[in-house]
Amino acid sequence: MPCKNSMLLVRGCEVYAPEPLGRVDMFFGGERILRIGDRGDGEKVEKFFGAEVLDASGTIALPGFIDTHVHLLGGGGEGGFCTRTPEATLTGLTTAGVTTVVGVLGTDGVTRNSASLVAKIRGLEEEGISAWGLAGYYRIPFDTITGSVQGDLVLIDKFLGVGEVALSDHRSSQPTFEEFARLAADTRVGAMLAGKRGVVQCHMGDGARMLELIERVVRETEIPVKHFVPTHMNRNPDLFRAGVRQKGRVCRLHDEHDAALPRGGRGQVQRRAQDAAGRGCRAGPDHVQLRRTGQPAGVRRGGAYAGPQGRDERVPLARGARRRADRKNSARNRRPRNHVERGGYLRAAPQGSAHLRQRCGRDVCRP
Repeated sequence: MPCKNSMLLVRGCEVYAPEPLGRVDMFFGGERILRIGDRGDGEKVEKFFGAEVLDASGTIALPGFIDTHVHLLGGGGEGGFCTRTPEATLTGLTTAGVTTVVGVLGTDGVTRNSASLVAKIRGLEEEGISAWGLAGYYRIPFDTITGSVQGDLVLIDKFLGVGEVALSDHRSSQPTFEEFARLAADTRVGAMLAGKRGVVQCHMGDGARMLELIERVVRETEIPVKHFVPTHMNRNPDLFRAGVRQKGRVCRLHDEHDAALPRGGRGQVQRRAQDAAGRGCRAGPDHVQLRRTGQPAGVRRGGAYAGPQGRDERVPLARGARRRADRKNSARNRRPRNHVERGGYLRAAPQGSAHLRQRCGRDVCRP
């Protein structure tokens, strides 16, 4: 990356800002993009400012991705200590095109905690990306830093809300309606006092109750629906259809891609979005998120989790998940698929953009 006082002209790259601008030149002054223009503008900059020139033909530049669900302290661990995934790294995030993250804890609130999450967030920001987090983990009530949910949201600037709270999931604390409603109420008031959105991110499991607790809170209390963000809505068809039936009143649809699925399954996002739109649900780009699962390397086989070495740990899955695993285990797909995450993070950067980031730094992704 150029030093703060240098000039750099990046020529001939295809730019999305995020709207497509075509093949243009970008002029950098230190760490900022000063101008994006056509080739004629680039020639003037090169002539009058003596800028260093980088030929970026065949590459793509775009704003950095925002990943709203990242296990910054590592994920997994549900198959034993050896299945824990490592912490997120700056390189792992930026080489995937991610420049803004929201960290969550997940299942493990024992060996990972909110204080460590805040420290990790501040470390990533010192390294140069934007980072935020959610207080809590799968179970409620959870230990807070200040002594209360409201206190965490008011006094800890990096917390945007709470989550991911597990619902309809065998790993949850099986919260009652009163417990969940109180958490949502505390989140709303704390966020109001701090001038924040107040997200209640809910990890949806395979349970038959599906969105029942969220729907009851919206229906029986005065808490607005805007606070709830259920995730993993593509876990099974029934859960997805339950979200679609709400037609945007309960949640934005958060579609999960499991790398263990056959390649044919990777078109699920588009197909689900089209199906949702056909049923009257808002399903545009702003309402569907794509993420990778947080479980470490391993495969699901006959209703059990196989650890990173392929050995069968015999951790049972929910009944519905077991049935789906059996259906997927067709004759052409019987060989166990190792879904190594390559660091655990979404590898979504367009081809050719990595070279630009290495040379010009993160502000190529963040104009």
